[in-house]
Amino acid sequence: MPRVAIAMPVYNDEQYLALALEGLCRQTDRDFALTVVDDGSTDASAAVAESFADRLPITVIRAEHRGLRTTKRAAVEASSPDAEFVLMHDADIELPDDAIERMVAMLDSDANVAAVSATARSVPSRRWGRGQAFFEYLVRHSLVNDRDESRGIVGGCVMLRRTALAGIRLRVDINEDVDLSLQLRNRFKLMWPRDLVADHWGVPTTLRGIWNRGYRDGLRVRAIMRVHPKDFQLGTVARLVPLPLSAAMAIGALTLQPWLVGGAATVLAAYTAAFLYASRHVPGDLGTRLEGTALFLLSNFGFAAGFVRESLSKPTDEELSEPPRTG
Repeated sequence: MPRVAIAMPVYNDEQYLALALEGLCRQTDRDFALTVVDDGSTDASAAVAESFADRLPITVIRAEHRGLRTTKRAAVEASSPDAEFVLMHDADIELPDDAIERMVAMLDSDANVAAVSATARSVPSRRWGRGQAFFEYLVRHSLVNDRDESRGIVGGCVMLRRTALAGIRLRVDINEDVDLSLQLRNRFKLMWPRDLVADHWGVPTTLRGIWNRGYRDGLRVRAIMRVHPKDFQLGTVARLVPLPLSAAMAIGALTLQPWLVGGAATVLAAYTAAFLYASRHVPGDLGTRLEGTALFLLSNFGFAAGFVRESLSKPTDEELSEPPRTG
């Protein structure tokens, strides 16, 4: 019986799925079994996964389209029930060759560790990739201490101790990564090694896509706050700043109030300067810093819009899954 069960939800991921699976083929630790659940893809995703049957211990399940969160849960439930660890693996992430070996070693070294995450970072060579990687680097380092301990997990590339999931109910109506982190972190250690970095191929390559990415983050964060109101963080407020400042500048321009335009523009400039100061230790040349700052602002405009929309929407009834099988 393999020690690691890999759960991979797939939906129209033909473009990057082969890269993710090639990454698993190169792993130095091959003591794993992979379960791929295809969420009713309309492309050749399932066929791509099945083509790796002679190179990986893989089971491919074709299902009707139900949504990513439900499919991720289904992949966990369908994975090897006796495996000691569960690796949640998104289909657009390519792990470094020693990722599984290192994750298992960290879990073996300390029984109090419930999860080990890799950093899913944008590929700098792709369009807008270096700018996104720049602010992702900053966000990651702001969440982890010098001992690589974190308050959260990276849901697309995290290995979990199956026994730590006993009794936990995974929600499918909100961001399952944050929800799971909040349930685990008061009882266990969550590890996020600084140098364990995976290539995230599925990040947006257009400005509209980057805005949409921030928008989805805003929706998820606001939904989480409804369920876990005590875990509201100051960083969330910081991401909301650009939207009201821009609204103030627009109102000032329409009402011919230069003081309002100038004041809001000054605060927005100070906000941008604060980001540049906070990112002073992030590696990158001037072009990378400017691109990263611009994309950070754009993403936060999207975040604020999503946050506001979710705040104005009517909460849905809570949906709960069954606890993951613990073997």
